[in-house]
Amino acid sequence: MFDGIKGRTIKSHKDDYYQGAPCPYHRHSGQDNTAYSWRKSDTHACMECVEEAKAGHFSLDLHQLHQSAQNYARRFWKSVDISHVDNCWRWTGKVSKTNHLFFMWRRPEISSSYKHHPIRVLNWLSRGDIGMTGVKSLCGERRCCNPLHQIPDFLENSNVTREEFKKQRLLLIEQLHQAESPAYLLDTPTISHQPDFESTYFNMLKFYEKSPVRQFVK
Repeated sequence: MFDGIKGRTIKSHKDDYYQGAPCPYHRHSGQDNTAYSWRKSDTHACMECVEEAKAGHFSLDLHQLHQSAQNYARRFWKSVDISHVDNCWRWTGKVSKTNHLFFMWRRPEISSSYKHHPIRVLNWLSRGDIGMTGVKSLCGERRCCNPLHQIPDFLENSNVTREEFKKQRLLLIEQLHQAESPAYLLDTPTISHQPDFESTYFNMLKFYEKSPVRQFVK
């Protein structure tokens, strides 16, 4: 039975908290992603994200992330079989030769490795930037990426209603569809380029009026 992924304790500061790299979320680091975030020294989790997750925050809205994080989020969800709200969402992305699941995301502020377990990334994109906090599995499926089946260790249950999850799921699917079919491609009017015979005619006259050309033609 799959229990989840263990947390990684990386004590790199003498204090329990430190002011570190900006959070991937607009509301914690500003629209320009320059405001530093207070993070826990052991897991490098954003303290604001942890407190919001404990209070019941849950969202699959891609627009709550900065642009770089949005790009990773879209690539991540493309590797997930987004099924019914009650079913397990199977990971269809990369698997190592030793049968370990991983997703590539460069996050030097919390880890030196570029490979992260999809279930960890899943919580970054739904609960908040919880860093290297452990995640427990409620379904026991190691390839499941349903956000309600894999929750941080500090939560007792998913604390999200089924109705709210259904809304968030539909919002995510709509945003992923919009990303694949940009509005500007759909709204761009079709322009038919008709040949301008008149301008072509006068250009030819100017060309033949040149003395070297006239001599050559004669």
